[in-house]
Amino acid sequence: MLQLRYNYKLANKQGLLVMGGMNAVYSRDKIDDRVQSYGITSLLVQDGWYCYYLTTDVSELPAYATDSSELVFLSFHSVVEAFYYKHVVDGESQRELKYGCMEQGVWEIVNGSPEDWEENAFDDDDIESDSFEPIVDSREASRAAAEFFGFPDWK
Repeated sequence: MLQLRYNYKLANKQGLLVMGGMNAVYSRDKIDDRVQSYGITSLLVQDGWYCYYLTTDVSELPAYATDSSELVFLSFHSVVEAFYYKHVVDGESQRELKYGCMEQGVWEIVNGSPEDWEENAFDDDDIESDSFEPIVDSREASRAAAEFFGFPDWK
């Protein structure tokens, strides 16, 4: 396992960021080693966060991979402005957002209560599933979540 501080530029050089995007899972605990078969490179992150970069969609992880005290799934693709976010605490989903992944400009999934970081990320305070929002900067939405949780090197 590669143990480095999260570094966006390093991840890009290693080919973990593709087409202006990223698929990552941040975990408070080390994720089961069996997930290596899903194309995961693990990086130890400051302040007790492990970062797992995925070459596959974050939704494709098996259930055993998500057994952690706290998880944040974060995915963005800035070319098409697609964004996915899921926050899980002790196995319970706190918030899940999916924007523009299947249909550009549409909030496809909006579950749970809004979190504080969202104020800095979205123009609309009242996001609803199947609603249209023409401009969501997927990279900046990811940055807002990353800075809120304290994932390093997102400044």
